[in-house]
Amino acid sequence: MQIDVSGATKKRHNIIQKFVALCGEQLMSKRLCNSLLIDVECIYNLRNKEGHCGTAMYEDTDFYPKEFSITIDTSLCDKDLFTTIAHEMVHIMQYATNKMRQLSRVEAYRYNGTRYALDTDYWERPWEIEAYEKEEELAKNALWNLLETDYG
Repeated sequence: MQIDVSGATKKRHNIIQKFVALCGEQLMSKRLCNSLLIDVECIYNLRNKEGHCGTAMYEDTDFYPKEFSITIDTSLCDKDLFTTIAHEMVHIMQYATNKMRQLSRVEAYRYNGTRYALDTDYWERPWEIEAYEKEEELAKNALWNLLETDYG
């Protein structure tokens, strides 16, 4: 997995880069992880500027994409920062495995073979439900692995 981080201190770049890689390893096969390119853009006060703490999107194709971008609010406390990154990594897994697609021709999402309108309520979107269900455990495990590799 190639991970590029911009918009934060070099120390934070390194930690975020390792954390993204560890999340990817927990969510996807090694082979799939090795084929991905992820650009992480750190934006201070993203929540105030755009109304959300993070996003993840494919940058190449909507069918088994390999190139992704993540934006993340670096004004968040560390716990929320890592939980948000974990949440966005679940979305990357959903896109990379083709579990989720944003369909352009019919302007809808497809998740696990079911179509959903673009205006489906955020809290009723099954891909968001999955990301919220997995984010805390994923973040906790990735942080634990990060501490073990750096200090173990």
